[in-house]
Amino acid sequence: MKGNRLLRAWLLAAACAVVLTGCKDDESDGTPSVPEIRFEVSGVDVGAEGGVQTLAYEIAGDEEPGTLEARVDETVGWVHSFDTSEAGVLRFEVDANDTEAERTAVVYVTWPGAEQVQLAVR
Repeated sequence: MKGNRLLRAWLLAAACAVVLTGCKDDESDGTPSVPEIRFEVSGVDVGAEGGVQTLAYEIAGDEEPGTLEARVDETVGWVHSFDTSEAGVLRFEVDANDTEAERTAVVYVTWPGAEQVQLAVR
């Protein structure tokens, strides 16, 4: 008899533990998710002939509409004409390299509320 009571008490405690720790609401804690800009690549290598570059991206964790913005430092004139009009696509132009010197630039990409992303252009 005493063994049955002990077994029942143990089973009841185990069931309560499973119910209390195993069930979790799918609701968020009220904290808005932070959007994240994700590119398939971290940069592009462009031939000396230059040309239009196209990079795919996604915005994760954000249901709010926004606009992707891209820019380079003012001193970099050979990367320009950023186009973000198509969702999920960043386009820009790279001028031909008429010199033998290697060039490198950083494209700064932003989305409202997201951490800035830097893409290398070589």
